[in-house]
Amino acid sequence: MLNIGDWQRTWLGISIPKVAASGIFGPSSNFAGIERRGRHFFGKRIEWINGKPRSMYKDLVYMLLNLSWPWLWFILMIFYFGVTAFFGLFFRYVCGDCDSPQEGYNMSYQALSTIGFGIVYPMHRCGNYVIVVEAFTSILLLPAIGGLIFSKFSIPKISMAFSRVAVITPDYVNGQPALVIRCANPTHSTQVNKDVLLDVTFEAELHRTEKMWGSDELTFKRYQLPLQQSSFIFFRFAVELVHIIDANSPLRDLIDEIQIPENNFVLHVAMQGVDSSRHLTIYDQHMYTQHEIQSGFRFKQMLETKPGTFMMNFHLLDAVEIAPLALNLIKPAKTLTGTTSSTPSSLLRQKNANSPHHHVDATFEAIMHDAGEANEMMRTSFSSNATIEEGYAAISEAPLHTSVIHSVGIPFSTQYFYHHILVSHWFPIILVIAAIFLCLAFIFATLHWLRFDNGLFILPGLTDNMTPYELSFFLSIHTMSTIGYGTIGPAQDDIYHNGVIAVEALIGLTFSAIFTGISWSKFAKPRAHVQFSSNLVVTTIEGQRCIMV
Repeated sequence: MLNIGDWQRTWLGISIPKVAASGIFGPSSNFAGIERRGRHFFGKRIEWINGKPRSMYKDLVYMLLNLSWPWLWFILMIFYFGVTAFFGLFFRYVCGDCDSPQEGYNMSYQALSTIGFGIVYPMHRCGNYVIVVEAFTSILLLPAIGGLIFSKFSIPKISMAFSRVAVITPDYVNGQPALVIRCANPTHSTQVNKDVLLDVTFEAELHRTEKMWGSDELTFKRYQLPLQQSSFIFFRFAVELVHIIDANSPLRDLIDEIQIPENNFVLHVAMQGVDSSRHLTIYDQHMYTQHEIQSGFRFKQMLETKPGTFMMNFHLLDAVEIAPLALNLIKPAKTLTGTTSSTPSSLLRQKNANSPHHHVDATFEAIMHDAGEANEMMRTSFSSNATIEEGYAAISEAPLHTSVIHSVGIPFSTQYFYHHILVSHWFPIILVIAAIFLCLAFIFATLHWLRFDNGLFILPGLTDNMTPYELSFFLSIHTMSTIGYGTIGPAQDDIYHNGVIAVEALIGLTFSAIFTGISWSKFAKPRAHVQFSSNLVVTTIEGQRCIMV
């Protein structure tokens, strides 16, 4: 029976065999393939008994979107060419409209891809009815494939860079140890206000096996781990998520015997935020087994400072060093008010438990330090440019301190690629798309030109005014745009040119789907119609000094 008042932390309906108690959360090898993503249930595969709760077809799109790009392309190509071959066999063996399976396949792919060169076509009633069915299939299939590819390309999968290890730092604050996990926002952007996540919250839970109250039966329990300042309106750099291991912490009894197998547990960290580019909610998570928690260590600093530049070194995201028993490396640092405060020079952690910056990593703290150095310039600007009217002081045209951030060793380095496209202007987007389109057209034109004299149907008179490469280029354009005038096209019995055109048609349809999706996303992108004042106003309200925006 459960302890009264304790059932809220128990995972009801889950039974744990005694033989599995010390191994339910295995070492990091159980998390192979989900290194920073945590896709399985605590690193274990889920096996259904007596059937599955849902049919596989209901989750087909979800499974396809979670495939890697090579596997997705392989499956789509198998499906596309399989459907093409299916209708081609109908043309050849059911309707008898073709003299060979190859000719039936050529007729099928030209109909499915909506090219229709007019070189091969059905002559009988049966073949034309099959064309009706294939045309309807094309109307359904091609947008579905295009939408799937675009969704895979544009789906908001922003991944946070969680440290591979968590550390327990002794004497973190006021003589109490703390569990520390580092998390960073990986981006190539050198601007502070780019690739920003808004309204970000972190949560942490401890999951462990325990004996039920008054029984030897094992149960599965979870405990909330309060984090110091787990909410951020602006997340761009790196932070250390800190849980103080005080007398009320669920980790208090485990800290000295954390590696004992009987204390088998896992830490689950979850993140939720809003993508500032598309205003979409994103999620990420990471798990730490007891084998991935190092006691008596602290994280090394990720930041390297240079004149006017900050270097974020992601190679040091997981780097730790032995932590001293007490952190006394304090030196005065200027604040935005011109006073001094004690800031640890190496870890930038505060001895005061109520400090708002004791968990913030060196990147943000160093930028704030530079802002403090610029404080004298701001105060000079205030005294010279301020205008005082009816008790208000307006700070106008104060010089802004800007910093450039360079990052090395960035994981998930391409995840913001689509975001950067959406925030770009229309002209460079159209210019790049046109360049890609022309490059593809020239590549396939060259393939046709290499065998121009063999296997092409060319309308008489075309070669009198245009060169072979020009005709090959026009054939490529007709194929990618699915125009298919029929003035030039592959002969019905040629394998080489029909194969090239079949591949080019599929690429052209994919290219069109991606361009359509980007255009729609640009038009439909939500824009906040909020304009902030260019000046700050310093005033007094009810005896309190205030800054108004």
